[in-house]
Amino acid sequence: MRRAALVCLTILLCGPVAAPAEQAPESWQKNGRVEWRTMGRLALPSSPLDVVSSADGRRVYCLTEDHKVVVFSVAGASLGVISVPAGSRALSVSPTGEALFIADAEGKQLTALELSYVVDINSTGAPALGPDKAPVEVVVFTDFECPHCAKAAPLLEEIHKKNPKQVRVVFKNMPLKFHRFAEPAALAALAAHMQGKFWPMHDQLFGGGKLDLKRIEESAYKAGLDMDRFNRDWKDQGVRQRLAQDLHDAQEAGVNSTPTLMVNGRTVHKRSLEEIQRLIDEELAAPKP
Repeated sequence: MRRAALVCLTILLCGPVAAPAEQAPESWQKNGRVEWRTMGRLALPSSPLDVVSSADGRRVYCLTEDHKVVVFSVAGASLGVISVPAGSRALSVSPTGEALFIADAEGKQLTALELSYVVDINSTGAPALGPDKAPVEVVVFTDFECPHCAKAAPLLEEIHKKNPKQVRVVFKNMPLKFHRFAEPAALAALAAHMQGKFWPMHDQLFGGGKLDLKRIEESAYKAGLDMDRFNRDWKDQGVRQRLAQDLHDAQEAGVNSTPTLMVNGRTVHKRSLEEIQRLIDEELAAPKP
């Protein structure tokens, strides 16, 4: 009888396997109707048994004979190493790399690993609470028309109050396409940010009631904005570029739903104050590089 085990892991951005962060591709070669070039060579702890890559091409997973799965970025950087059962012989990975399946011939079982990756997030210029150089950064990707985001919004203030000097809370817009007024609201919030009043606008937009253009304008007024300047900035190309940057950063971080919270690049899987604080405490206690 085949058994399945589900394990939740976090793959760190560095690991014990040495690999060059980036290698220059070699020259193209040709034989018959096939052309190829070597993109790079990755050092392994022992001989490889199997190798797979995620469908998006971001990561490569190599099973070695010393019972390890070495995870690399496509650029050749080592992301981490996972210990697996001694009888492991083959791998399979989900399209996004969030699940890894390991066939154990000796144990006659299939092990399923749920993976989560620590990522770097660009927070330059984003609305934030807390010191710029705080040791822990909590980033939230959110949508002003998302009801779950509205419920999660008070957590940001609680996190800030509980960790005023140790944590920087960063807001990133991720308006979903099927929310009609999410993008106008995101642009309005960024326009408010230009007047130094992002958080009052944030609170008004998440304050309850159906979101539409009229309510967005009312929120700006209640947040104490200069309305003439707001109406100009709301349509400003620079504000739209700031939103485009947020969406790009979300894509680079692999964020595909709202709200998504991250603590120093680690995804929060359970949205509660206790879980977020646990991750914050872990980051504060971690050895400094």
